[in-house]
Amino acid sequence: MRHKLQIIFLGCCVIFVTALQAQDDTKNTDVHQTAYWITLGVGSSHFGPCLYFSLSYAHKNNIFTVRYLKADEFRFNVEGHYDQPGLTLKELGILYGRSYRKSALVLSLSAGIGYVKGVDRGDHIQYKDYERVDISTFGVPFEATFRFELGIVGIGGSWYGNVNPERINSGGIVQLSIGVF
Repeated sequence: MRHKLQIIFLGCCVIFVTALQAQDDTKNTDVHQTAYWITLGVGSSHFGPCLYFSLSYAHKNNIFTVRYLKADEFRFNVEGHYDQPGLTLKELGILYGRSYRKSALVLSLSAGIGYVKGVDRGDHIQYKDYERVDISTFGVPFEATFRFELGIVGIGGSWYGNVNPERINSGGIVQLSIGVF
């Protein structure tokens, strides 16, 4: 429980410090006042192929995002029997970030607080048998994103991750965004 409280405290500190650094960019003509979009993506991580979904709202250079990430190990066996637990991960996170815009290219960095649930492999028992390790914890999700915007469509990618006391995870995503940029 102590580790979970430390992670929550760290996440709140990151959000607070980032919010304190926010500046009014009214002089910058490239900054849009308000934007919102939905993002879908596919990628990979330690847990296998993953699906990504997020809703984002931006005011000037401040970005607020709610994201959901699901990763499952791709398993193929003719007999349908597996001796080891399958790797799975689900994450729900709320992130705050800042963006930089140059014409149609947008770069952003975000961090926040999130909940992670999943299954990992633990100690090796015998041959191909492994211990099942259940993951259920709070963590600090982060994301570095780039996107090219063409009208209401954005195409890009991101490096994402989640730092938590049970299993640190990171990976890459190819994204398609639709919305008002």
